[in-house]
Amino acid sequence: MKNIFVIFGLLAVSNAVLEENSLHNDAWIEYKSEFGKQYDNETEEIRRFGIFLENKKYIEEHNKLYEMGNVSYDLGMNDFADLTDEEYWALSNPIPLNPSKILPGEEANRRSRRAAHDKIPDSFDWRTKKKVTVVKDQKGCTVCWAFATAGVIESHYAIKMGKLISLSEQNLVDCVAGGTKTNKCRPNNFYYPLQYVQQNGIMKESDYPYKPKGGDCKFKKNKSALKIKDFRQVTLGQEKDIRKFIATRGPLAVAISSQPKSFKLYKNGIYSNTECNNYETDHAVLIVGYGI
Repeated sequence: MKNIFVIFGLLAVSNAVLEENSLHNDAWIEYKSEFGKQYDNETEEIRRFGIFLENKKYIEEHNKLYEMGNVSYDLGMNDFADLTDEEYWALSNPIPLNPSKILPGEEANRRSRRAAHDKIPDSFDWRTKKKVTVVKDQKGCTVCWAFATAGVIESHYAIKMGKLISLSEQNLVDCVAGGTKTNKCRPNNFYYPLQYVQQNGIMKESDYPYKPKGGDCKFKKNKSALKIKDFRQVTLGQEKDIRKFIATRGPLAVAISSQPKSFKLYKNGIYSNTECNNYETDHAVLIVGYGI
């Protein structure tokens, strides 16, 4: 009789393992629902499920370190959790600077000289002053540059004019030099989109909504929300200089390294990783504040 119970017990354990590693896994079903995932066939879904399980394990192991206080940020499931690292890396591209528009560090410091005589707060956040629009999603299109460009213009316009306007990233994706219907989500730097807005203007997001692909330029001059007079790329290599600039002048559009696996699955906290490469930046973001 004891042997029978042992057999039943083994069958129960075996079924539990199969359930955990099958497409009926509750976490997998929840993930697909939350992020709107659909796959062409069962073979592809099985492949994506295997990648999901690997990333899930990585997240759980990392978050144990976070709970013990050994790392300063935690990880979580997101839209990239069913991608391999190689597929994720393919979504990013190098973001070069344009030397003709770099503002020398010495001049940048001179323009922010007044900050040396002012007390810079320990923490600062332009969002609390309602000078930053809501977080937006570029989805699978490699146009982070368009979001960072629109974001920095939105914030500086709001700081100067007192009015926060959500600008059209799609306007930049479709209309900045080099965009074609066959190269829909091409990478770029900050120079060309800023130059475009300086020369032509940019429409509101509500008039030219975002879709994660490129197309024909549909810019309408009479719908332009604003233009910019000038812009500069500032060489600020030290964190204290970045902090000073943000507190006294406004948010910064910057290029960072997004290559580490932990960045792919980042959720919350202060991100710090020695694997980041300052000389191979591939992702554009907007710095809106600092502190804890």
